[in-house]
Order: sequence, then C-alpha cells, then structure tokens
Amino acid sequence: MLRGIHKLKSLEKFNLGDCSRLETFPEILDIMKRLRDLDLSGTVLKELPSSIHNLIGLKYLRLNNCENLVCLPDSLYTLKSLLHLSLCGSSNLVVENLFTAIGDRPVKQKHLPGLSSLKKLDLSESNLENLPTTIKQFPLLEELILRKCKRLKSLPELPPSLVYLDAHDCTSLEDVSSI
Repeated sequence: MLRGIHKLKSLEKFNLGDCSRLETFPEILDIMKRLRDLDLSGTVLKELPSSIHNLIGLKYLRLNNCENLVCLPDSLYTLKSLLHLSLCGSSNLVVENLFTAIGDRPVKQKHLPGLSSLKKLDLSESNLENLPTTIKQFPLLEELILRKCKRLKSLPELPPSLVYLDAHDCTSLEDVSSI
C-alpha cells in the first residue's frame, strides 16, 4: 500500500504502470503542485480517491487497461491543468459522466468548468455506443482517439478546435454526418 505520497513535494512523474496488484491509490492529503504525470495503466484499481483534486499541477493522467475501474470521481473534473486523459482499454469504465461533468455547467468566458484545458482524450476500446453531444464543449480538445470502439454508432458535432480524430476499427459506426 502506498502512503504519504503527498509528502513527496518534488515529485513530477509517478509511473505505477503495470503494477498488476495495485488495488488502491492513497488519499492525497495535501496539495501537490509539481506532480505533472501520473500513470496508473494496467493496475487493478477499483477507484481513484476523491482527493485527486489535490493534484493541481497534473497534466497527464493515464488509466489504460484498468479493467476494474468502473467510474471516475467527480473531483477529477475540477483538474484545470489536465491536458491528456487516456482511458484506452478500460472497458468497464462508464465514461458518460466525463461528458456530463462539463456539459451540465454553463461555459462562461474566463470561467470554464474543469477539464476545460483537455487537449487529448483517448477513449479507445471503450463500450461507448454514442459519444455525448457535450463533447463539443471541450474548448481546447485537439485530439480525440476512439480506436476499436466496437459499439460506437455515431459521432455528434465535435469541437471546432479538433485537429485529429482517430476512429479506426469502429465497426458499428454508421453516422458521421454531423461532423
């Protein structure tokens, strides 16, 4: 079990990828400004602590192939520095709340909701059938990766900032007319 991670004030990158027995991530009891990159891919985490909002400098969060992870804490959506969120292969994860978290709040100039800085979102191999229409409210999203989303049927209107869209091997995709 990890303890006292918040005491590592100079920590910038924390890679626990493929620690296949890691079931819990500790509460972050204090604000961590310097941690920029957290990789928890390939772990058996069931949930992230609600105190993840204390990682105020976090730019990269990788949760690839976290098959036991079924939802993300609401506090994740308050991370205003997060640029890259990768959920590839975390097929049991319910990602709809990712979109409602930003879509339920009015977007105002200079006061954007959490995840408003997100530039890259990787939802490859997820069980999404429809990408929620609130995706268009990610104002800086440049890359959207949906590889092997076998159940994805349609794409809604996407943010105008989008530069790269990868929907390779989305075998059920029928409607892209709104693009």
